[in-house]
Amino acid sequence: MAEKPASSTRWLRIRNLIVGYAAICFGLGAIYWGLNSVWNLFWMMPLWYVCLSLWQGMQVVHPRRLGLIKRATPAMFDLEYEEIHFQASDGLKLCGYFLKGVRSEAIILSHGLGGGGVTMCPPARALQRAGFNVLLYDMRGHGRSDGDTVDGVHEVSDILGAVEWLRSRPGIAADRIGGLGVSLGAHALLHAALETGSIRAIVLEGLGPNCIEDHGGRPTTWRRWINYPFNWFNYKIADFIANTRPESNTSALKRLNRPVLMISTGHRAEQYFMRLLFTAASEPKELWELPKAHHAGGFIENPQEYGEKMVKFFNASLT
Repeated sequence: MAEKPASSTRWLRIRNLIVGYAAICFGLGAIYWGLNSVWNLFWMMPLWYVCLSLWQGMQVVHPRRLGLIKRATPAMFDLEYEEIHFQASDGLKLCGYFLKGVRSEAIILSHGLGGGGVTMCPPARALQRAGFNVLLYDMRGHGRSDGDTVDGVHEVSDILGAVEWLRSRPGIAADRIGGLGVSLGAHALLHAALETGSIRAIVLEGLGPNCIEDHGGRPTTWRRWINYPFNWFNYKIADFIANTRPESNTSALKRLNRPVLMISTGHRAEQYFMRLLFTAASEPKELWELPKAHHAGGFIENPQEYGEKMVKFFNASLT
């Protein structure tokens, strides 16, 4: 995947600053005029919605780095590790951790938006105890890695860089690499698996829609007809702010053609979308639902069964 030219990156930052400033100004204006007259609220609400969408999009594209995650290491989880540095396939410098196992298979763990490699230490411990080599890393724009923009596309380069680092490591079977991704990490892992044959099996937790195609096609209920224009608008805003247009997860799952374990956390929207995506996925596939868990909190809800299910899946898929 080609790296964005420096001029393009600068323009993207300038445009995002303009968008953020405009969102704040128009949002404050909407509040001011709305307070002057209740009738103003009727025509100001659409403007306020646009401002809110722009602001939320800015927060996603430029997530805040949490100081605790930047300072934390796997040692906090009583794990022996090697701190590593490697390049994404587009040249960006990333920071990560390698947990040595006794087997030749390796698992890449990819965290969610606003997280870091250390947030994946609990499932990493279960995998290492089962003998797997484990690679944790800070996604671009997170933790101690370079970058300041999250767009749902270039994170694929981070995982491809992790694959190349593992392939250069003595004792690692280059054709028996698995992956576990959570939320944004699940999205990146899914699309990275389509770029390399080294990733043989993946676990996707909290994978959701990333474009209107992932909503199940043409609306068939009144609720979906009401939501459709808002969904369409929000995706257009996201594409504009991030300056990208990612492939749908539905299309990617259809093309995957390798073992996938999909984990649904929650019982409302996430369960609905996960079932849609699971239906679209190619075989072999498996769906595990954890309706009592919060988004990206599957391991927290049921750590023992989660670990056992991961190990069983990778044992069957990689050996």
